[in-house]
Amino acid sequence: MKRKIVFGFICLFLCGSCWLTRKIDTHQFALKEMTQFATPLNGWITAGLKEEGEDFFICHSQYDENLYFVLVNDIQGKTTSQINLPSKIIDLNTLIDKRNNDQWLFISSNDSDSLYLMGVKYIWQIPLQRENKYFSSLERTDWAKGRVDYIYNGSIYPIFLEDIDNDGKMDLLCQLIDFFTAKPRGLILYDFETGFIKWRYDLPCNPRSILWDDFDGNGSKEIIVSNDALKNTTEIINDVDDCSGWIIVLSAKGDLLFKEKEFSGYGRIYLDAADVKQDGIKEIYAVNCTWGSEKHFNIASVFNWNGKRLIKNRTLELPSTLESNQFPNFLQQMDSRSDYYLHLVDTKAGLLILDTNLNPVKHNYKDFVNQIWDIGDLDRDGNKELFLQKKDGSLEILDKNYYRRARIKNPFPDTIIYSANIVKTGFETKPLLVVGTNKQINYYEYTSLSAFTILLSLLRNYALLLFILAALFCIILIIRNMYHKKNTLKLIDSWEQGILKVNKKGIIKYHNFKIKELANDFELLKRKKLEHCFPALAKPFQEFCNANLKTGSYIGTLNPNPQSKVYQVYFIRMTSYRKFYYLVIRPYTEEGAIAEKMEWAETARRLSHHVRRYITNILLALETLNTDTDPTRNKYYQIIRSEIDKVRVFTHAFQRFTELQDYQLELQDIIPSIEHCLSKIQFPENIQLIKNWSLASISAYIEPIRFEEALTNIVNNALEAMPEGGTLHISVKEFPLASSPQGQLRVLIEIEDTGKGIPQKYLEDIWKPFFTTNQSGTGIGIPETKKIIDSMGGLMNIQSEENIGTVVTIWLKGDSNVRN
Repeated sequence: MKRKIVFGFICLFLCGSCWLTRKIDTHQFALKEMTQFATPLNGWITAGLKEEGEDFFICHSQYDENLYFVLVNDIQGKTTSQINLPSKIIDLNTLIDKRNNDQWLFISSNDSDSLYLMGVKYIWQIPLQRENKYFSSLERTDWAKGRVDYIYNGSIYPIFLEDIDNDGKMDLLCQLIDFFTAKPRGLILYDFETGFIKWRYDLPCNPRSILWDDFDGNGSKEIIVSNDALKNTTEIINDVDDCSGWIIVLSAKGDLLFKEKEFSGYGRIYLDAADVKQDGIKEIYAVNCTWGSEKHFNIASVFNWNGKRLIKNRTLELPSTLESNQFPNFLQQMDSRSDYYLHLVDTKAGLLILDTNLNPVKHNYKDFVNQIWDIGDLDRDGNKELFLQKKDGSLEILDKNYYRRARIKNPFPDTIIYSANIVKTGFETKPLLVVGTNKQINYYEYTSLSAFTILLSLLRNYALLLFILAALFCIILIIRNMYHKKNTLKLIDSWEQGILKVNKKGIIKYHNFKIKELANDFELLKRKKLEHCFPALAKPFQEFCNANLKTGSYIGTLNPNPQSKVYQVYFIRMTSYRKFYYLVIRPYTEEGAIAEKMEWAETARRLSHHVRRYITNILLALETLNTDTDPTRNKYYQIIRSEIDKVRVFTHAFQRFTELQDYQLELQDIIPSIEHCLSKIQFPENIQLIKNWSLASISAYIEPIRFEEALTNIVNNALEAMPEGGTLHISVKEFPLASSPQGQLRVLIEIEDTGKGIPQKYLEDIWKPFFTTNQSGTGIGIPETKKIIDSMGGLMNIQSEENIGTVVTIWLKGDSNVRN
């Protein structure tokens, strides 16, 4: 039961730890590179420019009023290329030409009168070469042209490098953006090869999201545009104003197919699309983010394009506190097996997650979010992470279940973070995180924390909870132990046997009611010492402790008076962090012991009889097959016969071991028996035999045949332990005025060899029947030898040290009338 409680607590702790680790950081932002700029940057991006999959740091700034430049740096900060322009650089972007996987860098600039767009492709050879492509410029026609107090930031921003109009030629679809005036704003399509304008669709408002795909499955692709409503102008162009949120559908030729007003007032509409149903048709997701004094609602919607108009399938009213700056690619799968989810930011509720049916998804991230910077697989495990910034400026990484995995304080508390995103470092390496301002760029690795660090974090963050759990566990254990001890003591007191609980020093920790009857002097029992209460038990108990056995027994009196009643005492070592021993004392009855032995002997006799009968049948069958002249088969017959003979020998030994015999002990000289035993054993030439007995005659109570059998087993074991030779020392001594630890045993026989010894871990197992480390042995020799010595009232003990040797000690009953 205790093990179950401990196991249950461990499971509870591990489960709790797993749950708690969801609430602490398991990874960290590890700073890898840092680049500082002497001249403040006007803007920067990270993007790939060659096929190796490694991103570059691309930035732009200016030397003076007439010279602007673009720098292409690697992640280590080394400049690869510099492009100088006479006009102010507004925006940078990169796109891939899918025909040949060429990476193009597009630079948008203006000179306050016209807008320019330049494309750059690098040829990665030594020396590095560059191909430039120029596109038709656009003249600025807004009302603020010519005003020196107005900083003009109009730009042409490329979105798609594809065959947009399906004419077999590559096109470049761009946004026209003017931050505070209305011209130019809208979309423009360039012929990528010539740089000429194919068509242009003007708007009074800035485009926000642009989708290009076949949304109805008819083979022709549509362009779907949403906008920012900023009220910069009251002008109406193509029946669209800058005071409302619009969704516009254009053909690949730039013709209007459909438009619909979503709201009035300030705001913007984000669009994303995915084939959620896996039917080949993408669904369009729109999120309206509005602000200002006008009463309108923020709404998430799901549309389908039927070829003529947008069909609104589902809508959800969103909080009025929805953040106006959302992550553009908000519709994401967090792993390859999960559904798509909408990832939005609410200034009050924090992270807002919706499924594709626009149902809110519950999660445990409750902090206030300022912005989602990027979503991608940071550790290349197939699961995406979410990179965001909180209201306090700190940066965090969430896993696919939206549990925080890493956090770092704002590395630039005194300035605004210009951008932060995931940076590719190659196809086989993990990406980095880049965070920067216009003066400094930091690159971070997303690395796992060590188990020790996580444990310290657990202890630091949940010290009180862990302390309460540990205290509860201790209290439960204490109450359970008290309850268990009370019930155990109550049960033990009802037993007819005497029970003692003692420590290794023999101090009595507990005794039941029966012990009071066994102890003649109750005052001695109060001393709590085994040697005071039961003097005869002290020495055999100490020998049991020194032998480090699990169980043992003693038969004899409880005090030095030989006329006292004989008891059988069982020694039991308890396995716990503190060593305690239980002594079970009960009256010794020959009848009970004999009945038990008789039952085992009869079982062994029947088993041996049946096994021998089966062996005889097998041998008779082999006699028939033994006439086979094939030497190979005859060889296997002999192997079978040899193995069967081993089974027969083992069965016979087993029966002999379990036989119950009442030996007729006689007091006789044991020296002739020892000499006769040794004469029948063939000693190898490399064995030196030393006999040591000073007396010509030493008498003991033995049964001669079984005594010689026991001695033969011991000597043979000693010879097997010395295959490379050694010394066998046999000594016989008589102690007329002394006795063995087991009682009135006066004759001591010691057989000592210099063999390989017995490993310490086997010293308890050698007494067990059938235990052997010798493949040809039966495992009955030592147990049978001990049984013979015990049956003659003697005592046998073995001491051994590996690679040193073994000493077998035998005590026998001697002549009590012998005197010195």
